[in-house]
Amino acid sequence: MRYLFALLLGVASMAAHSQGFISGCGGIVGWYGDISYVNTNLPAGNFNPCTLLGTANQGMYYSDGANWVPFKSSPVVGTPTARTLSLATAYQATDTSKPAVVTVNLTSTATLSLTGGTTNTAQIVIGSTNGVASGTGTVINQYSNTNTGALTVGLNLSTVSAVPATFTLPAGWYFAVRQTSGTVSITSAFDQSLG
Repeated sequence: MRYLFALLLGVASMAAHSQGFISGCGGIVGWYGDISYVNTNLPAGNFNPCTLLGTANQGMYYSDGANWVPFKSSPVVGTPTARTLSLATAYQATDTSKPAVVTVNLTSTATLSLTGGTTNTAQIVIGSTNGVASGTGTVINQYSNTNTGALTVGLNLSTVSAVPATFTLPAGWYFAVRQTSGTVSITSAFDQSLG
């Protein structure tokens, strides 16, 4: 969804009945009559990025296509909630009515020995249905820990890779961690609601 912002500033020096135009912000906003009346001619799908209302500072607003919605000056971020996750399972945020920031910590060990090497990979997928666990959705993170090649001496080499993946999840959406090769573990996970 596109959001365009408008700073709604009051103009105390304007007469109660006046006319004029404000240009800039990608468009022209006109008014006639009482300054608190806005003539923006905002049909569906047409976003006017600037407007003027009232005689007091109204703060920041954005258009959702039908209404001017107040833009919060500082988002409300919830406290972290620990989650216990399994691979190839669909999950939602703790509060499904709000978007969330989710952090998933992934780890694996890739070993190179005389018999060959190891490749461990996983994907984090989000989507609007629980099908994210089995193949639908959008891949938003790729995890990889690879140790391949050939050894001629009898010793093993291992690499341990621990990586946090942080992403935003829309309200009501699902996410899943899908292992695509080798062995990947979820060591911990958290979510924090937004709004």
